[in-house]
Order: sequence, then structure tokens, then C-alpha cells
Amino acid sequence: MEHDAQSREENADRTVNLSISRIKDVTWNTKAFDHLVIAPETKELIRALVQNKIDSKESIDFVPGKGTGLIVLLHGYEVCYSGEAHG
Repeated sequence: MEHDAQSREENADRTVNLSISRIKDVTWNTKAFDHLVIAPETKELIRALVQNKIDSKESIDFVPGKGTGLIVLLHGYEVCYSGEAHG
């Protein structure tokens, strides 16, 4: 039996059905960061920011459970990638 949930589509005036039964665990590519083509100093800075975020349990927002994320935008000539981590 398929389970669905309804959601409003952002920037559109319509409702969409989300098939909950099709949700599955994310398969993380643990080697992706190793293949990132950026200056070693920048890579070291990103690694330090992420590690600091992982080690920190403190929220920076007055609402419990919020303000614990880290968003990084990596950009280049041809593509743009974003990464998001939640503590």
C-alpha cells in the first residue's frame, strides 16, 4: 500500500503528492571530498569548519533544535554545488 503526503510546491500555486513509500536511505559518497578540486588551504578550511560544527552541540538560535546547520556553497566556472549538514 502506497502512503502519500501532500505538500504545497514552492513558488507555484498547486499541491503535489509525495510518495512516502519511495523514500529510502541516502547512500553517501565518502570519497567525494577527496576528489574536490580546490586549493589545499581552502579544503583544509572547509574540513575545519565541518569538524567544528560536528563537535559543537550548541545551538545559535533561541528556538530549540534550530540554528544547528551548516550550509556551504562551492562554485566554479561550469557548475555550482551546495552542501548542507545538520548537527
